[in-house]
Order: sequence, then C-alpha cells, then structure tokens
Amino acid sequence: MEADKICWAEPRKIGVFVTLLIEMQKIFVQYNQSTYANIMEALKAGDDRKAHRIIHTLKSNAGQIQEKQLQEAAKIAEEALAKTPPEPIGEHLEIIKTELDRILSELAHLYQKETKKSAKKAIGKKETAQLLSRLDYLLKSRDTRCFDYLSELSSIPKTDELIELIENYQFKEARIILEELKKEYE
Repeated sequence: MEADKICWAEPRKIGVFVTLLIEMQKIFVQYNQSTYANIMEALKAGDDRKAHRIIHTLKSNAGQIQEKQLQEAAKIAEEALAKTPPEPIGEHLEIIKTELDRILSELAHLYQKETKKSAKKAIGKKETAQLLSRLDYLLKSRDTRCFDYLSELSSIPKTDELIELIENYQFKEARIILEELKKEYE
C-alpha cells in the first residue's frame, strides 16, 4: 500500500508539502476570481474553444489543490466541449459554479492577505504595451523568465487567464491570449 511507504518520521517533508499546497491555494484563489464569468462569456460568444481552454486550466488547477469534485466536473465539461458537435454542459456548469464558489469562499482569507501584501500600482498604456512585447518574446522562446513579469502583469486588466496559462507552462496558448491583449494596447 502506498500510504505505508510515507515516512511520518520526517515532518519536514510534510511541512514542505503543506507550504506548497497553501501557496498553490493562494494562486488558485487569486487567479480564479473571474473564471466562471470568463467561461460563461466565452460560451455566450459561441467560442467553445476558449471555454474548453478555460475549463481545462480550471480542471488542472483544481487537481493541484486536491479539489476532486471541481476537477471531475471540469473534466466532464471539458470532454463534452471537445466533442463534435459539443454536447450541452449546463448541468456540469452548475456543479463547477457551486464548487468554485465554495472553494473561493473557503480560501478567501488567503486572497485577502495576498491582496493587502501587494497593493499594485496600475501601469500606463505605453508601459503595458512594452511589457506585453517583452513577454511575447519570452513566451515565443519558451523562456521561463516570463514568470518574472507575473506580478506586473497582474496589475493589467483581463490578464487572469494569461497568467494561469503561463503558470501552467502553456506558453503557446498564452501567446494566443497575449496577442488579443496586445491589440488593446497598440
């Protein structure tokens, strides 16, 4: 049995796991505040591909923080959207919304602490365009230095999905979103 192999005599390892889980929960809460709204917006616009991508990312993130019910609901919705033609996902969206709301509510204190810690100053249009240009170069070359820009990026509206994709090393998908953003700041 796998549980038998865990060495409970090494609390330092358990502490590292707990610390890592808390950090992932903070990131989850920070970047999933508008995820459900983004899914609904994509579906209303008829952009099933974008909705699929958002749900896929949500599924992965839910798994990372051990939220199995949300992960399973997102998995079923993702599979339904991947079919040709896409199957209805209304029932699964309700579960996603309920589970996401529950998780965000339970972990809200993590987001509030993080927000107080890093009250960010908004940057101007010219600085935003320059930042997006530098980021595009890094993403194109799959350079992990793009992580250095996440803090600045979070002060720009409509970047939640882009940040999630970068954090999940989905650089190709991130560039697609980045291209849309760059048009707004040209």
